[in-house]
Amino acid sequence: MRVSSGFRLQHLRSALITASFQMPTPLDICFLAISAILFVMYIFFLITLVVYRRSQPFRSVFFSLTLALGVVDVLQMFHTYLLLKFPSFGWMTNSVYLRLPQSVVRYGSCALWALAFNQHIAVFIIAVNRFSAIVMPHGHNSRWSPFATRVANFLICFSGVIFVLPKLVYNSSIKYEISDNVTMSATIVWGNQELLEKYKYVSICLNLMVNMACFVMYMTILCVAVKRHHGTLRAKVSINRKNTTNAPDANVIYHQIVRSQSRSGAFLNLWEKRELKLAMCGFIIFVCMLIYALGVFSMNVYGTAKAHEAKRSMWLYTSDLFSGINPVLIIAISRNVRKKFLSVLCCSCESTLTPPSSYYTEK
Repeated sequence: MRVSSGFRLQHLRSALITASFQMPTPLDICFLAISAILFVMYIFFLITLVVYRRSQPFRSVFFSLTLALGVVDVLQMFHTYLLLKFPSFGWMTNSVYLRLPQSVVRYGSCALWALAFNQHIAVFIIAVNRFSAIVMPHGHNSRWSPFATRVANFLICFSGVIFVLPKLVYNSSIKYEISDNVTMSATIVWGNQELLEKYKYVSICLNLMVNMACFVMYMTILCVAVKRHHGTLRAKVSINRKNTTNAPDANVIYHQIVRSQSRSGAFLNLWEKRELKLAMCGFIIFVCMLIYALGVFSMNVYGTAKAHEAKRSMWLYTSDLFSGINPVLIIAISRNVRKKFLSVLCCSCESTLTPPSSYYTEK
């Protein structure tokens, strides 16, 4: 009888230890490793933007907006893992998460929704900036004045507060609940599930509107870039033939104007290639946002904590992808950015000398 009781006690202790240190699934481990790499990479990318902010190409409006988006992305990744992923693994559930005051849990829930809203606003503003710089280059610098840039950065960083204001004002209970008694995984549960449902569908509508607007703008950028590229090739052929008998077409005139403003033909080709690369990056971001919308749509707003966590996994995976993709794209397409990033990564930052400004480099 004593042996049986001792065996049961030992089995119970083993179960408690296993529950306290439950390992995540292989898919969770994969995303955790990728997110950790992207998080560290993003930190060094932001340091690069700050260190070289007075040199080209980082002194442009685009990289100022990218810096604001980067801060929001890093905060979103940090809050997602600290407030949702770690308790879903069963880590420190009893010792930390179940003992958190409701004000802290409320802050965490509001921060996640506010930062997601900021991300969508940032992607939309950056798309508008690229559309203005490439499709309507004349007057671009005057449209994106320092004041307009500060307003855009303010919207990127603080517009989410307005989005979660009803949630902050409305008095509803928000707390962590155990979703699995074996693994001790926990998740945030809203007391007012109808309010959560409204936020879910508003987020889906916002995501779809931003996606469609960005898709239209980036496809327009792509079409304009391809048209200009082919026009430049035809213009080169026309100029080489020195066909002065016929009046030059619009593409020839465009090529001559741009060539007169640029320093060389090589610089012109480099600028055209950058247009195509930015359009491709925009399309990839559009795909990531569309996948993120599917993750939000799959969320469950009713039922138990276990039902919430089961439907929230896809949203967490898509959030990792959406938050961490930006520096990878920019570093991949730009040799100059990649060189500066590696210099920061190796702690060998060069002196930042600002070259003379140019019409195209200021974009």
